[in-house]
Amino acid sequence: MDAFAERLVWLSSAPESGFVRVLTAERRDAAGVDALRGLTLTRVGDNAHAATLSTEAELFDVLGDLFGLDVSTVDGPRRRGLFAKIRAAHDKWEAAGRP
Repeated sequence: MDAFAERLVWLSSAPESGFVRVLTAERRDAAGVDALRGLTLTRVGDNAHAATLSTEAELFDVLGDLFGLDVSTVDGPRRRGLFAKIRAAHDKWEAAGRP
C-alpha cells in the first residue's frame, strides 16, 4: 500500500483530480456496479441503466439509500449549497466532455 500512498494523496486532494472536481461514489454487489459521477448515476451489470439526477432530493436519496451514506445530518441550507456546487461541477464536467 505504501507504493500507492503518494498517488492517493494526489487523487483525494489535488484540484486537478477528477475525484476532487466531480462528486464520485461507487459500490459493487454480486450482480454489478453502481456509480455516481457528478449527477450521472450508472448501473453496470444486471439491470443496467444510466440516468441524470435532476433534483436535490434525488441526489440525497441516492447517496443515502443506494450508497448507504448517512446524509441525515446535512440540513436544508447545506443540502442546497452542496447540490448547487455539485450541479455546477457536473455541468462543467459535461461541457468538457466528461474527462
